[in-house]
Amino acid sequence: MLAADFRPNRILLVIGDQWDDPAGFLVREGSEFHELVSLLKNWGVPFDIVRLDQQRLDRNTFLGIDGRPLYGAVLWDADPTEFPDQNLKWLADAVEKWNIGLVALSNRIHHPILESLLGVRYRGYYRLSAAIVPKLPEDYLLHGLPDPLDTNDDPRTDLTAKGVDTKIPWRFDFSKKRVLVDEVSAKVLATQGGVPQITDREVRPGVHALWIGSEYSAFLHYQALRTVLRRALALAVGYQLHREWSRQAVLVMDDPGSAANAWLESWHYAALTQEQIEKYLIAPLEKNHAVLSLNICPGFVDQKLRTIVPSFQQVFTDEFGTRQDYVSTRRGIEEGLKRGVFEIESHGWTHMQPDLDSPPGPWYDSPLYEEKAEIGWYREFADTRREKEIPAAVQRLHLERSREWLIHEFGVEPLSFAPGGSAVSKSGPNNTTVIAARVGFGWSGDYLGPDLAVEALPVYGGEFGGTSDAPLVVWVPPDGHDRGISQHPEGFPIIFEQLQGWRSMGMNEYIAYLHAGVLGTPGPALAITLTYDAHYCRFFGDHPSQWELELPGTSGTERVEVDGKAQRVTFQKGVGIVTVPPGLGPHSISIPGADAH
Repeated sequence: MLAADFRPNRILLVIGDQWDDPAGFLVREGSEFHELVSLLKNWGVPFDIVRLDQQRLDRNTFLGIDGRPLYGAVLWDADPTEFPDQNLKWLADAVEKWNIGLVALSNRIHHPILESLLGVRYRGYYRLSAAIVPKLPEDYLLHGLPDPLDTNDDPRTDLTAKGVDTKIPWRFDFSKKRVLVDEVSAKVLATQGGVPQITDREVRPGVHALWIGSEYSAFLHYQALRTVLRRALALAVGYQLHREWSRQAVLVMDDPGSAANAWLESWHYAALTQEQIEKYLIAPLEKNHAVLSLNICPGFVDQKLRTIVPSFQQVFTDEFGTRQDYVSTRRGIEEGLKRGVFEIESHGWTHMQPDLDSPPGPWYDSPLYEEKAEIGWYREFADTRREKEIPAAVQRLHLERSREWLIHEFGVEPLSFAPGGSAVSKSGPNNTTVIAARVGFGWSGDYLGPDLAVEALPVYGGEFGGTSDAPLVVWVPPDGHDRGISQHPEGFPIIFEQLQGWRSMGMNEYIAYLHAGVLGTPGPALAITLTYDAHYCRFFGDHPSQWELELPGTSGTERVEVDGKAQRVTFQKGVGIVTVPPGLGPHSISIPGADAH
């Protein structure tokens, strides 16, 4: 315990030139910067970003108008050797004068001030295949973690063996590197080949400067090292409120309402009927207390009218001779909504090219086995038929129409967006991820919001889905589409065997956690405000939420007040579960009279 104020629970993420968007909005996948942002968003840890390629550190980087710290900790991921003109004296002041904690990563510490703060001396960056092993396994950062820390033991391995389509991008690099340092005044918690790799220096009581070494581009691929990072941030701030995602799964199915099934020879099948939906989807979902997020196209390309009409008003026999009854499909979807087992999300407006007229079209006049059979016509957000992008204005219109028509048809506003065929435009001006965020979607493979668009398309679930760091977003069997249910409906219930022991949650619940506002108010007692807005967080309007409150060094039962009402929260190894009652707007979490940890 400290006789000191609690610090703000906001993190300052300092990077170098890893952000390739000059405007500072789109975070592309493929770097540790993307992974850090994705983790912080999934944990629910609030943060700001300083980029040394555009900004200079100064006093106002760390302090507010009242002269008090804006942050509880700095997460340092910038190579100081690339920015010799930056004055790191301000970082030293932040830690030594203003009591802001520090967590530094990998080889981004080659500077006298950083070395002094961390209590190590940097010597180099070398290739080494040795494992990272705990030296003090009972330390707060390491307790309960495997030995070695960079083990490939992962819960997704079992799921893959059971046939779950996890869509996880495995990118382990076994030609690892280590940072060679000498310990000067830090406590060494873990080593690699006998060399320190995780250290902790307590600058003064309760103010920690922590370092996590290893290969910066690979260490976040290991569950244990991600846990070390999350605990390090909690220790550096002194506390943390975050979300934990172990054994949580979001089930998704694409394509209801899409016109592709009526026109595309290689993807042809009958639209699901109400009876099929009730028997093969709703019944097993109810039996297993599960939710299925349906990615729906509300617009249907009408060949005769040469325009877009409402999908769920169409009943006809297609040119293959198959009866298509989308009205019956709608009745089934409405029944699933009424019974609480379906959620409605956007799969775009039509699933088809906005331009169906230009060469090699027009699509409308083509025989079934000629241009109509080319799959590129059935991609809405990237023109894969003509090998070019879709203009931004066209994409925005289609996203807005998708949302408007879904609201009209089902009375539900979609919060997530899944592009048809996972085809997206990638350039800055036409970037589909950015446009979806601007329109107001909250997820599309990773976080979308008014502050950032974090790219993970076309792979759902990102790097960490299916671990404690993010829920598993999984396309349901037989093939993740209504096509599978139409052709092999008996294959759907296997998902509940594959995910036995997992909790099924809806996409809207996931998005609500991603967008929750978390504010820790500095002061002598723990005081956190959670804010749930009416758009992204509307799931919490009539559902409770649960968060992990992390107070390093705390054990036993504490009296925690939530919205002024007491809860008895049992802390094990510094972590307790806090339940927030339903309701939008602000919620308070406090431990009156508690000393800072």
